[in-house]
Amino acid sequence: MLIYWIIFFVLFYLSFSKNNNRKTSFLIAASILMFLGATRGSTVGNDMAGGYSLEYKYIHANPSSWGQVMGQFEVGFAWLMGNFKDYVSEDRMLFFHLLFFVTFLLRLYPIKKYSENAALSLFFMFGLGYYFSLYNTMRQELAFSIVGLFLPFILDRGRTWLKWYIIGVIITSVLFHKGLLVMLVLPIINYAKDKKWLSYKIEIFVVLSSFFIGMFGAKFLLSYLSNFAFLFADSNSNFGGYLQYGDLIGSYSNLSNFLQSLFCVYILYLHRNKRSIFLQTYVLGIVLLNMLTPISWIYQRIAYIFMYFSIFVFTDLWQNISDKKTRHQFQLAAILFTLILFNNRLINDHNSDVVPYINYFLK
Repeated sequence: MLIYWIIFFVLFYLSFSKNNNRKTSFLIAASILMFLGATRGSTVGNDMAGGYSLEYKYIHANPSSWGQVMGQFEVGFAWLMGNFKDYVSEDRMLFFHLLFFVTFLLRLYPIKKYSENAALSLFFMFGLGYYFSLYNTMRQELAFSIVGLFLPFILDRGRTWLKWYIIGVIITSVLFHKGLLVMLVLPIINYAKDKKWLSYKIEIFVVLSSFFIGMFGAKFLLSYLSNFAFLFADSNSNFGGYLQYGDLIGSYSNLSNFLQSLFCVYILYLHRNKRSIFLQTYVLGIVLLNMLTPISWIYQRIAYIFMYFSIFVFTDLWQNISDKKTRHQFQLAAILFTLILFNNRLINDHNSDVVPYINYFLK
């Protein structure tokens, strides 16, 4: 656990670099996180220690060998794994290390492009826990990184490019992780973000309402959402399974969701005079977190797809709040919020996931 805390404070230090040194700080921060993930041992992350490793044992380039252990693997990911094993190396750790390398490398593009302080955004990515998802939900994170390459089609280009974003998301989702189909909502968010009816007061009301709906209405939500389980019927999906029974209702911390909701309300207030697709996407993630995780922890994975964009929102506020006193208050609040979430992520690990960290080459 100590190594994570050391990196936490190193990344925090790098985020304070002056403008002319920010590129260097970003490269150093990215290199640290790349090395940490691309050389981790086989016990760091449940995916590598579980079904992914077993699937690699039996999989080959021949499609008939796909899905013997992990039936939910999409065809693109199964093809990558099977062909890598037969034509590159039978060493599963080499596959997982290269998979992380590619996933994280692709993730750096939108961070560098859309963040005013990329090193600070990496700090928030690490401190808020999104970085550790790259250790576990590896298919989803690969797909998310690929979809991130399509963001310019809706953020920097005209409507004529929108179709390419949609096509890219659909193809990526079919090949690597169906869950990324939720990213098709981004063009809608981008269209709605500047509408007068979508005021910060309305969004605050929605965030707080979603918390109480999730806390008191989980059983009702489950009974409604179970009608959509058929969408996952042929994919052996974890999401589909958890839509059909309520054994895990109440197992996710309401206190954690309450803290996330309060901070989101604070962010909305600070951002009340400025609209951003990243802000609205983050808010949607909090709403999904509040309403779905009381049913099962696994839906945190869906919420995190949208909440991830908070790293851009936090960085923007950190840099651009005009009033000095308000800016310093936010910076202090953001540090405390990040410290709490980071500490909880490591403690709640219970030495069964990313803790303890073991390096594959230094063990």
